[in-house]
Amino acid sequence: MYLNPKDAFVAVEYNDDYNMRFHYAWELKDGKILVAEYISENYPSFSIFTFDSLEEYLEAIEGVDWIIENVDLEDLKKKVAV
Repeated sequence: MYLNPKDAFVAVEYNDDYNMRFHYAWELKDGKILVAEYISENYPSFSIFTFDSLEEYLEAIEGVDWIIENVDLEDLKKKVAV
């Protein structure tokens, strides 16, 4: 399986003078959410993980400002309600 960042339902890239971050999320065929994330100031810098549902994923990112500021949260919550 090949996952392109252009196909992610959440694709956030953040750069400033001190660090670089990206966060990509894809919904898999079984309904799970696969996330790839890079945060240069963390060790390890790169993480890949899954959530069992879109609702669980939304709960996890709710307090992460650099992601939430770049996502239409209401649109994502509508997907959960379907």
